[in-house]
Order: sequence, then structure tokens, then C-alpha cells
Amino acid sequence: MGQVPSTAAYILSFVIADFKCQSVIGLDACIHMNLINRVNSININRQYNDLFHGLGKLPGKYTISIDESVQPVLCSARKIPLGMRDKLLCELQRMMDLGVIRKVTHPTNWVNAIVLAPKKNGDIRLCLDPRPLNPACRQ
Repeated sequence: MGQVPSTAAYILSFVIADFKCQSVIGLDACIHMNLINRVNSININRQYNDLFHGLGKLPGKYTISIDESVQPVLCSARKIPLGMRDKLLCELQRMMDLGVIRKVTHPTNWVNAIVLAPKKNGDIRLCLDPRPLNPACRQ
């Protein structure tokens, strides 16, 4: 990758411009000529593990101001497939250990449903839809 063999022949389409400009080879042509490869995901944590460790928290605390005049939203819980419950519990515990979330043991006015999205590596991603909360956040 990165070099075109001197004996390779490629048929490419070009647009002729009637003004002075730098010629550009498009993305499709670069991929066709193996100049670049499409990478859908990379794990830079492993490659640069001396730089990336932990969660990446910013210092200090941030408080979201809530407009009390906005009616709280209680989203009903969605059913979690039986085969994903163990993964969900593991992910919730991991997030609690990192300090991303904390367990709430008392009633709350705002409840958001979670959606589980499977990752290619078999893990799950926990997703929340913040749209019901957005009108209540003061900016």
C-alpha cells in the first residue's frame, strides 16, 4: 500500500479544468490503485497504550442546570433480550467502576430507556436517547 508499481496500468477518468489548479486523484481512484485502504475501525489504545489509559475525564465537575418548569419524562423500560442480559450487567458494572454512572436506589423524576447496540467484537454499546431531556437543559 502507498506505492503504485511502475509497470501497473490504470484507466482513470479526469476532469479538465480551464484554469490553473492542482490536479487531484479522487478517493475511488486512490483505492483502485491501492494508494490508500479504507479502515473502518482502529484500536489506537493498544498501539499507544502509554498515552491512552482510563476513561479520559476532564478535570472538575460540570453541573447541568435543569429548568424545573419542564415536565419530567419517564420512559418505560425496554425489554432486554435474555441472551444480552449478562453482557448488560457486565457493561453496567464496568461503567460504574469507571465512575461514568452510579446506582440510583431512590425514585427519580427522570427515567431514560436504554438501547443495546451490538459491536462487531461481540461487546455491547449502551445507548440513551437524550431528546426528552434536551428541552429541560438550560444553556
